[in-house]
Amino acid sequence: MSPTQLSTRFSSTSLDGTQNVTPGWLLLEAHLVPSAAAIFCSALSMLVPSLSVLADKLLSYMRQYNELIRGASMDLVFFKDAMVHLVKVSRIIRTDRGNALLVGVGGSGKQSLTRLASFIAGCKTFQITLTRSYNASNLVEDLKALYRMAGQKGKGITFIFTDNEVKDEGFLEYLNNILSSGEISNLFARDELDEITGELVSVMKKQFPRRPPTQENLYNFFISRARKNLHVALCFSPVGEKFRNRALKFPGLISGCTVDWFSRWPKDALVAVAHHFLSSYEIICSPQTKQDVVQAMGTFHDFVAETCASYFERYRRPTHITPKSYLAFIGGYKSIYNEKKAQIGELANRMKTGLDKLVEASESVAQLSKELVVKEKELAGASAKADEVLREVTVKATEAEKVKAAVQKVKDKAQALVDDIAADKAVAEGKLEMARPALEEAESALQTIKASDIATVRKLGKPPHLIMRIMDCVLLLFRHRLDPMAPDPDRPGPKPSWGESLKMMSQQGFLQSLQNFVKDTINEETVELLAPYLTMEDYNLETAKKVCGNVAGLCSWTTAMAFFFTINKEVLPLKANLAVQEGRLKVAMSSLQVAQVQLDDKQRELDAVQMMYEGAVKEKKTLLDAAETCRKKMKAATALISGLAGEKERWTQQSKEFEQQITQLVGDALLATAFLSYSGPFNQEFRNHLAKGWEKQLQKHRIPFTGDLNITTLLVDGVTVGEWNLQGLPSDDLSVQNGIIVTKATRYPLLIDPQGQGKLWIRNREGKELQVTTLNHKYFRNHLEDSLSLGRPLLIEDVGNELDPALDNVLEKNFIKSGRTLKVKVGDKEVDIMSTFRLYVTTKLANPSYTPEISARTSIVDFTVTMKGLEDQLLGRVILTEKQELEAEKVKLLEEVTGNKRKMKELEDNLLYRLTSTKGSLVDDESLIEVLRTTKDTALEVSEKLMVAAETEQKINSAREEYRPVATRGSILYFLIVEMSMVNVMYQTSLRQFLGLFDLAILKSDRSPFPTKRINNIVEYLTYEVFKYTVRGLYVNHKFLFTLLLPLKIGLRSNSIAYEEFQTFIKGGAALDLKACPSKSAKWIEDIIWLNLVRRNERAWKAWFDSEAPEEAEIPDGYHHCLHSFKRLLLIRCWCPDRTLAQAIKFIGEAMGARYSEGVILDLERVWEESTRLTPLICFLSMGSDPTTSIEALAKKLKLKCTAISMGQGQEVHARRLLQQCMAGLSIKFTNEPPQGVRAGLKRTYVSLTQEQLDYSAMSQWKPLLFAVAFLHTTVQERRKFGPLGWNIPYEFNQADFTSSIQFIQNHLDGIDVKRGVCWNTVRYMLGEVQYGGRVTDDYDKRLLITFTKVWFGEHMFVDSFAFYKGYKIPQCKSIEQFREAIDLLPLLDTPEVFGLHPNADIMYQTNVAKEVLDTISSIQPKDSSGRAGETRESVVNRIAMDMLEKLPADYIPHEIKGRLQKMGALSSMNIFLRQELDRMQKVISVVRSTLQDLQLAIEGTIIMSEVSWESSTLGFWFTELLERNTQFNRWIFTARPTVFWMTGFFNPQGFLTAMRQEVTRAHKGWALDSVILQNSVTKMSRDEVTQPPLEGVYVHGLYLDGAGWDRKGCRLTEPSPKVLSVPLPVVHLYAVNSADWVRDLKLYACPVYKKPRRTDLTYVTTLGLHVPANPPHASNPEYWILRGVALLCDIR
Repeated sequence: MSPTQLSTRFSSTSLDGTQNVTPGWLLLEAHLVPSAAAIFCSALSMLVPSLSVLADKLLSYMRQYNELIRGASMDLVFFKDAMVHLVKVSRIIRTDRGNALLVGVGGSGKQSLTRLASFIAGCKTFQITLTRSYNASNLVEDLKALYRMAGQKGKGITFIFTDNEVKDEGFLEYLNNILSSGEISNLFARDELDEITGELVSVMKKQFPRRPPTQENLYNFFISRARKNLHVALCFSPVGEKFRNRALKFPGLISGCTVDWFSRWPKDALVAVAHHFLSSYEIICSPQTKQDVVQAMGTFHDFVAETCASYFERYRRPTHITPKSYLAFIGGYKSIYNEKKAQIGELANRMKTGLDKLVEASESVAQLSKELVVKEKELAGASAKADEVLREVTVKATEAEKVKAAVQKVKDKAQALVDDIAADKAVAEGKLEMARPALEEAESALQTIKASDIATVRKLGKPPHLIMRIMDCVLLLFRHRLDPMAPDPDRPGPKPSWGESLKMMSQQGFLQSLQNFVKDTINEETVELLAPYLTMEDYNLETAKKVCGNVAGLCSWTTAMAFFFTINKEVLPLKANLAVQEGRLKVAMSSLQVAQVQLDDKQRELDAVQMMYEGAVKEKKTLLDAAETCRKKMKAATALISGLAGEKERWTQQSKEFEQQITQLVGDALLATAFLSYSGPFNQEFRNHLAKGWEKQLQKHRIPFTGDLNITTLLVDGVTVGEWNLQGLPSDDLSVQNGIIVTKATRYPLLIDPQGQGKLWIRNREGKELQVTTLNHKYFRNHLEDSLSLGRPLLIEDVGNELDPALDNVLEKNFIKSGRTLKVKVGDKEVDIMSTFRLYVTTKLANPSYTPEISARTSIVDFTVTMKGLEDQLLGRVILTEKQELEAEKVKLLEEVTGNKRKMKELEDNLLYRLTSTKGSLVDDESLIEVLRTTKDTALEVSEKLMVAAETEQKINSAREEYRPVATRGSILYFLIVEMSMVNVMYQTSLRQFLGLFDLAILKSDRSPFPTKRINNIVEYLTYEVFKYTVRGLYVNHKFLFTLLLPLKIGLRSNSIAYEEFQTFIKGGAALDLKACPSKSAKWIEDIIWLNLVRRNERAWKAWFDSEAPEEAEIPDGYHHCLHSFKRLLLIRCWCPDRTLAQAIKFIGEAMGARYSEGVILDLERVWEESTRLTPLICFLSMGSDPTTSIEALAKKLKLKCTAISMGQGQEVHARRLLQQCMAGLSIKFTNEPPQGVRAGLKRTYVSLTQEQLDYSAMSQWKPLLFAVAFLHTTVQERRKFGPLGWNIPYEFNQADFTSSIQFIQNHLDGIDVKRGVCWNTVRYMLGEVQYGGRVTDDYDKRLLITFTKVWFGEHMFVDSFAFYKGYKIPQCKSIEQFREAIDLLPLLDTPEVFGLHPNADIMYQTNVAKEVLDTISSIQPKDSSGRAGETRESVVNRIAMDMLEKLPADYIPHEIKGRLQKMGALSSMNIFLRQELDRMQKVISVVRSTLQDLQLAIEGTIIMSEVSWESSTLGFWFTELLERNTQFNRWIFTARPTVFWMTGFFNPQGFLTAMRQEVTRAHKGWALDSVILQNSVTKMSRDEVTQPPLEGVYVHGLYLDGAGWDRKGCRLTEPSPKVLSVPLPVVHLYAVNSADWVRDLKLYACPVYKKPRRTDLTYVTTLGLHVPANPPHASNPEYWILRGVALLCDIR
């Protein structure tokens, strides 16, 4: 539906998009609809005087919108078209029940203008939020909310709905109902409706006081109110068929909306937008240049739009650009310009500063030399002063040394005493340490005694004897008085002094005195007194504990004290000596102190003099350092100046160039941005075309830019490209450009990556941080949200033609600023987005059809592998296998070179940075000199490495290039396979699969020590293996196509075939007009041949042309020896199109080898061996090919389980899983079609036979019959290719027919009587009627099949002279190998006579096949890049339609026809037939007239055209025949009955014959129509020779004999002339006879008559008897002509 048609739907108060907007119009608008005018004015009295005022007002509203609406960042440019659209949308929204259908590509501004218009009108906007689970139920809920808002609350709301949100076509049904009636059935439940209507009672009473508030009235009020306030704005794209289909399926979308077409932005709009965004943007250029840039941007965009159309015409690859693309282009320009300007500015500043520093260093050298002279004089004075002070210091130091020596003697003496005391003290402490455990034990025992324990003991009247003894020991230790010695009456020993003990215990602090006991007071006497006690048997701790309890600790204490004395008596003398020594030490230390005072005084004198000396020395050193620093500065400055001499010169030159670069940056940035914004979807050829076009525009607008600008070097440095190559990015120019677009474009990239190379590079580049997901992944939304919030790169792989709507805001970068963070809305959820987030999207589709919206949101990059890129990859693979060390060395070298280049750049950047960042003079920065030295040394080292690397790389490349032919051939083969996928999408082969074949070929090809021989072996093996692999997966009609393309592509690549020759070969003269060419030089040259040659050549080539096989004959005029095989093919293609295939086979054999021209026999077992569990086998089915039997037989042979899964009910899950695996592009494909040719067919049959089957029967008839059935099997299949001449209907004869026939022959031979022999009638019947005949449905085909069995099967077949055809005999062989060898001796190409046809039959077949092959080759080649001038397709069709309407006959007037028939005899059978034919003719004329008129309306866009088709080869032939038919009918009805009838001109020729029979029957009394049969005789007259009708019956003309010639003299069939496919039959006399008087002539050939060349029951007319020739004998039998397929045709076109 066109804009012209749909614009008529706009209401009377709407604006026409084609109308000029003027101030007068705006005034009219205000008067017509005041409320609408108020949109643009603050009051009704303020009318909009001009478009500029309107634009200002709209800008004001836009600012308000951005302030009030959260997340809004609308920045619209109100050029003329935008304001017109805004006025239209605004008018629609402010109109009650106003709905809009806004049609335009994505990014045209449909949604933005609708939102702004709604805001101005005071309406809210609503748009559904799509999620993965969003469905019709969610839509219904959203619609409920809309209806409540509009109908219940009475608020205006605009429902924006885009075609991207049509997740289900059922959504449109709801919208169709809203737009048509406003009512959606069952939208609200009853309780919800009651609630809504209840709230509307008061509202309705206020508006309609007299309307009763019934439920029905309230509901109608609700619906009408909702329709009034709810405005639907449909934003649809017209691209593709969806819009048209939806308009037809849902008429409410058109009838219920006001349509507004958003056409492509005009040039002034593009300029206005660019001016808006660049007017305040600073560009370093003149104002005129800036204006030219604005103009050029619009031109660039338009040029890309034209290129998109050309790209689609040539490559059938859809690409789109939208206004949104243009906005991204402008934004990208500002970004690129800023980046490059800052980069150039920074470099310029660095170099300027560096140069200034170098000049400053030169000036410093002279100043430093003067300073050095002064400093040297000062240095001499300071040296003398220092020497004088030094002498004084020496005297003082000598005196101090004497005092120091004396002091040292005293000090040494004191130290000796200290050492002795320490030694004695150590000995005493060592001995005391031995008594420490016992003392500690005694002290711990004392700790256990408490005062209460002592009090308890005191209170004892008669304490235990042991306690009293212990207390006696205590008395002794404390030296207290004891009672006089007296023996103890109770036990041996002295009597205890218990009384004294009680006194002692009664003393205060007794326990404390025990603990503080002075152990040195114990003497030897005391110990002697203690001895009797201590030696008593019960005086021990254990006994004491039993007797004394806690007081037992005194027992341990007294024992320990006695033990301590034994040790302490040795220590006491030591302690006494120690006291004496300490006294002596004290005296010595006093003397030392006095000496130290004297020493300190001398030291102070020395320090004072030393300080004076150090000051003098320091002064001298300072002067010395200053002089040295001065010298170093001079040396540094000199070194710096000399070291940077080269850089200074280069920097000076670059500094001068920077100004020019800044000037040229205006154009350079424009080219770079255009490249990033627009070049991605195009291939290299069209990218170059775009770049040249843009440069021309820059020159035209006089915008400065760098000549021969290299976009790659402008946008990325070589080091980065090297890193990309190491990460897996191919090194060809296109791939590098793709890498730049992926990393530099302002939009997220969408990679068209069928081979997965881009995805591999991204995976390697991003590393482990990369999150990989798919749109169908169940955690896709989680992966997206996590990557956004964590700032990780995200790869969405294998997308289809559509993207998830959840990505829209991410792709469009609709980020919402929240504080310091950014958020983005993903579906219905706001997610934080980090600045490090990166998104990559890839698709495996080779030619995806993305909508303009997706093209605008993403940066589409065609990453399809290029021939050069693949060649380099394959070269790497072959080198990796053949010269592994070479490839490893190259990779290592590449890494080193990349690292060295990076290091060089870093060094230079560091040097510049140090130069510019140094504060003060350069000569003060010694580290800079070190940096310079390091830089120089490293630069020299790196330069040497790079030179060595360059030499090494050259050697490696030379060695690698030796294997280039292998990579070139592999690249040719792969891209040829890719081209075949354009013929049939099922032929797709993945790159990974091809690389497997490539690697296998390298491993399995013959080895050779000679590289040249080895390379040839690989190339030959690779080519043939890929050929076999590919051909077995192609349909039979495409096998030859691939085989022919193989040498053609190889020849094109090697330049042995010129591209112009190739184009001539595939197109010939198809592109020329016969009328525009010179006239033919001879009548025998056909029109198409003359178009192919287009040159005057009057030489006598006719003999060569008429030869049976011109490709085998010698070419005249000496061309036979000077033309190589392709030139001969070109010659044959132009002169003899029917012999193109034969010469092509010769060309293939000569160019590639004989094995390529033979068919590849399918070896199913080998195919199975190539497969794996993960590599399925796919068989492409076709007519007559069923591999089931073969597969089951193979499984049985291999003893494998074979399971069948159908596509039927219950198998969906398994079948879908298998299909998904098969569609992965990694499957092995094969076809099972019968090969072409007798040799190939028999070869395939005998390959499947075994020796055991051949030896099945010992009867002599078995092997010949087996071969004959195989030959019949091949023949019935081969005849199919000849079309109707071979079989009327192409039957699906297959291997099962052959197998069942052989089974029958075996059974028959097993059961026959040897004497009676074979029953041939049975054999013929079973083969002709059952086994093969069971498939045949056409009677004449059945006749043909029976004739074959009759001619070939009989006793005569066992005679040695028997042959199916000359050279095609039954081999007399015994083994299967002998049969196969005999079959190999058969001709490669078969003449049609082998199958019973005339050689002419091959002409049509060969011509058709050649045409199909060449047309297919032409269709998969890129279209010519030359632009098509002249009329458009629509104008041509319109002109033809007008011409046909002028020539179309007038309608027949019914009453005139009736009157004429009354005069002629209305009841005459022939007149009745005439009336029926006229009725049919009138219907056809009416249909043609209305169709042509509708076609003209459809071209105008008024209506939608439906398809109409008629059976004919071309429209011209059909229309001419229509006029001729009408002429015959017109003359018959208005002039007279024709003397001779044109039988082709009847709609119902059978009815004509019946009418004639009826007419004859009525002329003979007693004849009945049922007993009258048709008879004929062929006259010798032509049409013009007939002057009067026959006495009975009719004369007819217009019949053509197909498959035979006609002997006009003998009135009989004859062999046709060479290359004459059909001959007109003379006038035929048709009449009727009574069957009772008729005797059938068996010598006549019963020839069927058909309306059209396609022979079916629907086109069958009748059968005529034709005489056969008497000679030669074999032609005198009608069976001969049956095999020839002879028939009569009413129309041969």
